[in-house]
Amino acid sequence: MNFRNSRLQAIESAARSVSTISALTLVLALAACGGGGGDGGPAQPIDNGVRAARASVSIEAPGTNCPNGGTKITSGLDSNANGVLDDAEISSTQYVCNGAPGANGAAGGTGAAGAAGAAGTNGLATLVFMTDEAPGANCVAGGKQINVGLDVNLNGVLDSAEITSSSYVCNGATGATGATGATGAAGTDGINGLNSLISSEAEPAGPNCTYGGIKASSGLDSNANSVLDPSEVTGVQYVCTGSPGATGNPGANGTNGLTALVSMVDEAPGANCTDGGKKLSVGLDANLSGVLDIGEITSSSYVCNGAPGAAGANGTNGTDGTNGTNGTNGTNGLNSLIAITAELPNVATCEFGGSKVVSGLDSNANGILDPGEMGSPLYVCNGAPGANGVNGTNGSDGTNGADGIDSLITMTPEPPNVATCQYGGTKAISGLDGNRNGTLDVAEITSTQYVCNGAPGATGAAGASGLNSLISITAEPAGANCANGGIKTSSGLDANSNGTLDPLEVSSSYYVCNGAAGPMGPAGSGSPLTGTTASIGGTGLANDTCATGTATVTGATTSMVAEASPVTYPGNGFWWYAYVSATNTVTVKVCNVFAGNNAVPAASVYNVRVLQ
Repeated sequence: MNFRNSRLQAIESAARSVSTISALTLVLALAACGGGGGDGGPAQPIDNGVRAARASVSIEAPGTNCPNGGTKITSGLDSNANGVLDDAEISSTQYVCNGAPGANGAAGGTGAAGAAGAAGTNGLATLVFMTDEAPGANCVAGGKQINVGLDVNLNGVLDSAEITSSSYVCNGATGATGATGATGAAGTDGINGLNSLISSEAEPAGPNCTYGGIKASSGLDSNANSVLDPSEVTGVQYVCTGSPGATGNPGANGTNGLTALVSMVDEAPGANCTDGGKKLSVGLDANLSGVLDIGEITSSSYVCNGAPGAAGANGTNGTDGTNGTNGTNGTNGLNSLIAITAELPNVATCEFGGSKVVSGLDSNANGILDPGEMGSPLYVCNGAPGANGVNGTNGSDGTNGADGIDSLITMTPEPPNVATCQYGGTKAISGLDGNRNGTLDVAEITSTQYVCNGAPGATGAAGASGLNSLISITAEPAGANCANGGIKTSSGLDANSNGTLDPLEVSSSYYVCNGAAGPMGPAGSGSPLTGTTASIGGTGLANDTCATGTATVTGATTSMVAEASPVTYPGNGFWWYAYVSATNTVTVKVCNVFAGNNAVPAASVYNVRVLQ
């Protein structure tokens, strides 16, 4: 049996590219030597000693052999020379199975357009609501509680059930009045403790964050310049953007969600803030102008400067504002991004330093707030240092101040949870390392934030129908392709959809050739010689490779014809054949023709029969 491996591989590829084989053209031409009757009746087969190879093709219903149906091909030698492949003459049975329905892929070249997907759900607006926070566990000297969440019920108000995260902007504590020391020489001032600083910046996509995110650095302000210099960084954490959802069929574009805007302006000393401060206004950008107009403001609150305290150390810098939650993915509204960076002391923005907050829509959907996407910046400024208290009488030298406490951040994966991150994400907790053990203990946590993955993308458009694959089997006369004749199998795609494999549609052909006629063996009883191989198979075979075994058959010679049959079916896509390779030895080969690369044929012994 002659295998044309490269052609078989092309057939395998064509068979995999379609879900069904809609038509199978089979033409078997039988040639009779020695002439026939002249009365127009069927020619009678002539036994000239040559046993022709025969093949039979039938439809295989869905079942054990082919889960999705397909074609059954049986072959063997026409031992009784009656021109028909009888059941007893079948030596090989193969199945060309329809492929399992494939997942939606890229649109095919030709075919009817798929139906439009269902309209996507409108994106939800992100709301921010700020309330006064009384002095207590969250803010010793009081401050503001900032609540963030999605407007699930679309009423334009952040209800309590919609809040996904809360953080606090605390007022600086009033410095305590220094105790009056005993009269004595003026003591030298104690060394101020070092401030702990946190700096955040955008992290591009790379080894730290596959899809980009935020890099948070922390450390002690050794040179007291209120800037976290590179040499002062003692800890780095990354809050990474979640991986994008798998692309599915696109629905109709949903209405863009409204962007939540925050406006901050100076508040002069008066009824709202005795010592002045900042007025924070919050609302939805109803007219999509990127500016929070007066008519769009839904709530206003005030962050007031602390009252001048008695003599004492300067209050520590306020903590950076928490990062905003990610906007939803896809065409259902653009994500709203917020970037927070340290703001150096500057008369025009923050006289005593603070944080710069910039927000905008992620127009190019790269997860980074690019310069062209930024709106007007807002500033959350540190309060002015409290005035020095009245000097007491000279006292003894003061002890050196303790070092500032490190600020720690711990991030862990957050599983999908409606209350925190519907599609999973990252949980970031932070606080001061009060016991200085380098670990953020439960009692030290002062803030919990979530960076959530976006919703899965909409389903992609349905692909167009592919072309049907056809196979044509015809008799091959003796010639260059088959010295003793045989069978020619051609395959290709039905480009004109006429159900026939036309010559111009043939993409590959291969031949199953008849063996050369052997010399007449010695007269005998006529019963075949038999034997059994050891187990063949059980390990993976690459495409177009074979596993081999042998059987000892006493009396077999290389001029005889051998057949083999497995005790256990090796599986679809595997072919097997036998031949007398040496006196008293029959070789059996099990080959991977259509089963797929590294497919494993079932291990089985093969019963061998040699025809004398």
